[in-house]
Amino acid sequence: MAANNNLIYIQNPDLEDISKPAKTDWGYVSFGFECEFSNNRVARDKMFRVVNGTRKVRTDDFPFLDGTWIQEESGNWEVRSSPYLERRAIIANVIRDIKEVKRAMGEAVRSFHLHMRFPLDCVPPSRKEAFRAWIARVGDAVLFWRLQRRDEWYALVAWCMTRQPMKTLHLKGPIRLQMGRPDRSKYDLELRGFMKSGRKIQQMTQIVVSGIIRGNYNGYASFQLVSSDRHRQERITHFFRRYRSAGCRRIGQRETALLERLRSEASRLQRGNVILYDLENAPYFSSATRTLIAAENRKFVRNFNTFFEKAIDSNSWSKKEQNRQYRRRLKNWAIAINLHDKLLKTL
Repeated sequence: MAANNNLIYIQNPDLEDISKPAKTDWGYVSFGFECEFSNNRVARDKMFRVVNGTRKVRTDDFPFLDGTWIQEESGNWEVRSSPYLERRAIIANVIRDIKEVKRAMGEAVRSFHLHMRFPLDCVPPSRKEAFRAWIARVGDAVLFWRLQRRDEWYALVAWCMTRQPMKTLHLKGPIRLQMGRPDRSKYDLELRGFMKSGRKIQQMTQIVVSGIIRGNYNGYASFQLVSSDRHRQERITHFFRRYRSAGCRRIGQRETALLERLRSEASRLQRGNVILYDLENAPYFSSATRTLIAAENRKFVRNFNTFFEKAIDSNSWSKKEQNRQYRRRLKNWAIAINLHDKLLKTL
């Protein structure tokens, strides 16, 4: 890697050059971003000025912003960039401007969302399912980055960031794929989950754009479809029995009731049970990675003896604490495998 202007250039022959316009056989990939920042006076004064009682974005300081703003239900503010079109559609320029906002706004920045818009013709009808499965896997990579690096609540419970199945990628999640909005001839792919990490936004944008331009995505759609459908995932009690080894607690009625409650209540819409994604059988992982995941599954089950003791025998944990402890164990499981990096290498 070579550093240039605080940007991380990933020199990889399989990836497109981020210093050049992102052009497909059917037209350019265009970009845009949104920045959400906290509602405090210092942040407001840096981003806005008041003219005749009207709040206006300081486009003299941030000429790449389009001048519009909204206030979210959370109270945070959101501003948007002007679109990066055609020969301006250069990933490096987008990341440069994101970093400029981040530098100026400091800790007030909550997150950046980056949009990539590209022609529908980039994805032939025969490959649409494979493409959606691949994008769903991009979303999984983002989800595990959040789970491994932030409070696990923000990856497993926050309504706008939990995993979306292949069929509902148009809804808010770590990524969002919309078709024909706002331009009927294009896809709009939104990277939502990397918060304010310009480096990760750049890295994933380069990977995704390269896949779009070169068409070298393999979604393993049949696996992804089952993995992302919570109704088709293995029951957690079956999972525990399958990975139970010597010294593990027997799964009786009380243990079954606890495990099933955790699966239902500890994450949003049961989508945060990452250990049930069947990743130990994922065809896109190497044999070594699948073996590692299976080993960590066995360790997860073996180490749950302490959880049973606290939640059942001594009854010393409230339901809220049980949910929190379960999510924390899922986080530690993902960290032990380093699932974000493992998934990144498959894209």
